[in-house]
Amino acid sequence: MSANLKNWKVLRLKPRTEKALASLLESGNIEYYLPVRQVVRRYASKRKTVELPLFGGYIFCALDDAKRRELLPRQQYILRIIDPFSPIRLLRQLVVVRRALKENPALDPKGELKAGQWVRVKNGPMRDMHGWVVRIQSRTKVVLYLDAIGEGVPVTMPGEFLEITGER
Repeated sequence: MSANLKNWKVLRLKPRTEKALASLLESGNIEYYLPVRQVVRRYASKRKTVELPLFGGYIFCALDDAKRRELLPRQQYILRIIDPFSPIRLLRQLVVVRRALKENPALDPKGELKAGQWVRVKNGPMRDMHGWVVRIQSRTKVVLYLDAIGEGVPVTMPGEFLEITGER
């Protein structure tokens, strides 16, 4: 993620087109990030591990005006381009998502966030991410929140890794 930091955008896509657009971006030498998780699927008597987008319907890329004009007319996957309020903050959050996926490739996305306490992770690979706390079966589950798309990823972690910062 080294392209001009201010050019990073969030692309909202048609359903199930993330990998096709990633291929198009790669062929156009456009830097992108498509976080994927590993899921085990059962087919008859076989088990197969497949990679699915962590945030369905979204891809993140560095898109300047010239590339934007060149790319948009030639493709049918993008529904809209979202300019994040802070591209630097988006990139920081994507780095944390990448770290979390490296630690647990089977992360499960959480689209609808629950009300609760707003916390900051103060230790571990997800340090400095913010999210909501959700209690599930006596284990602390935190939904790490990605501002630009309004979605999060649930992660189970020790309560001592969290610092309560109040309501969002």
